[in-house]
Amino acid sequence: MDKKWLLFGLHEMEGVGWKSIAGIVEATHNLEMDVEEGKGGWLSDALLARAGVRKDIAGKVRDTLTASFIERRREAYEKANIGIITRFDDTYPSLLKHADSPPWILYYKGDLKMLQLPQIAIVGTRVPTAYGKHVAQQLGQELSERGYAVVSGMARGIDAAAHAGALSGCGGTIAVLGAGPERIYPPENRVLYERIAEKGLILSEYPLGSALHPIKFPRRNRIIAGLSFGTVVVEAAERSGALITADMAASANREVFIVPGPITSPKSRGVLKLWGEYSVTPVWSADGVEAGISHLLTPDWKAAMNERTGSKAAVPAGNLPGLQDAQPLSEDERRILDILANAPASIDELEAATKFPFGHLHSVLLSLLMKKKIEQKSGSYFHFITY
Repeated sequence: MDKKWLLFGLHEMEGVGWKSIAGIVEATHNLEMDVEEGKGGWLSDALLARAGVRKDIAGKVRDTLTASFIERRREAYEKANIGIITRFDDTYPSLLKHADSPPWILYYKGDLKMLQLPQIAIVGTRVPTAYGKHVAQQLGQELSERGYAVVSGMARGIDAAAHAGALSGCGGTIAVLGAGPERIYPPENRVLYERIAEKGLILSEYPLGSALHPIKFPRRNRIIAGLSFGTVVVEAAERSGALITADMAASANREVFIVPGPITSPKSRGVLKLWGEYSVTPVWSADGVEAGISHLLTPDWKAAMNERTGSKAAVPAGNLPGLQDAQPLSEDERRILDILANAPASIDELEAATKFPFGHLHSVLLSLLMKKKIEQKSGSYFHFITY
């Protein structure tokens, strides 16, 4: 039997964890052996002991891991229309192999071509401000329009906004779940799950039927960080799970980006904490993200992006024909533009002229920057862009 399916069989056994599989893989020289039908035989007590497998687990492995068990489990996944990628497969994500404790198995639904695109993670709080939600969606769309796959965890808030934005672009999105590949959590994201399964990619390291458990969500963050060239943190409180993802990205020598927000907002405290503890790059559009990782893209990555976008070169979202005119402006955005059309203004001057709350003003200005309607020049003055 192919070693891919031996690994799959081990992974499907309850109680056999990452370390046990690592020990068995090493002790058997990458599972270069055959499974015998029936109990015992192919895995001796001595081999399992050498692999560091506990005696109770060793007995279960010997008794259960048969060709018929593996075939039954394969059929269950085929019936559920869920695919299987193992560490032995060429389709296994190359960047993820170099992450901390890369998963032995990835279960998936959707388009595997997403893994051929360079990936950028967007993460943040489950309870964002309107500003944070807007930024996550806008960044997701911009990166997708350039041929990147946007990675997130399909949680409420920033995750969902980033996925939604990416789905509106021509790139795509990858949702890494903290539960089995068939489990939709939170339940209100059912439509989002179905859209990602249709146009993007659902990934999970947890087998079919896996129960929800709080520890699984932080663990999946290592996959989000490990898949990605860089991680963007949009909004995060001081103890946000997004900070775990950023820490894992930094530990793996991946780029970490932050989106600045109002210093008075509790949702900015985690972002400011990252700014103080790590070498992070503030960004407010896809331009900043791309500037930080473009030198890492090989010709193969670039070719995949170009094929996805249907062009010979990736085109910045702000320069796509008709995109600027296609982006509607809110009443508050038009008010800012009316002021700047007469003369450049500082943020203090705009606050005095509009009477907008500072956090809302910051959000409106960031939206206009992303839409390429205004630019910020020396002296922190905002200028109206004319074409």
